[in-house]
Amino acid sequence: MINTLLSLDPIAFQLGTIKVHWYGIIIATGVVLALWLSIREGNRKGIDEEYFYDYLLWALPIAVICARIYYVAFQWPYYSKFPGEIIAIWDGGIAIYGAILGGFLALYFFCRAKKISAWYHCTNRYHGTGNGTLGKLFQSRGIWEGYDSGGIKSSASTSLYH
Repeated sequence: MINTLLSLDPIAFQLGTIKVHWYGIIIATGVVLALWLSIREGNRKGIDEEYFYDYLLWALPIAVICARIYYVAFQWPYYSKFPGEIIAIWDGGIAIYGAILGGFLALYFFCRAKKISAWYHCTNRYHGTGNGTLGKLFQSRGIWEGYDSGGIKSSASTSLYH
């Protein structure tokens, strides 16, 4: 029963030849909600919302690039034979661990550029704990829809399996 309720076509819709996956929609929703909540909290604390947009402009591309690098590194036997496909992110293949590492890199460089400490950023500015948890919730569902963590088949009535 649960398996039936949770099965979705991985493609949400198509724009010409571009396929828009549920995976991307769900993760983007998590990013937007985390940004919105951060801005809302920032307004309460007198922090200009441009600060959060600036950070996102650093963090998002760096996280995506690092997610791809991480994925390619762990699939190197394949990509060493097909180096032209290393940049083909549109064919799939990113890893959340690489994105997390990329987020830390972005934090480091962003804080250096803004001349603030990363500790100050995490404790007084970003408030990533609550917002990051919300983003993680959406990201986890997105990974499920992207067939990245299917697990093994189980006979339990509450099992999730692709």
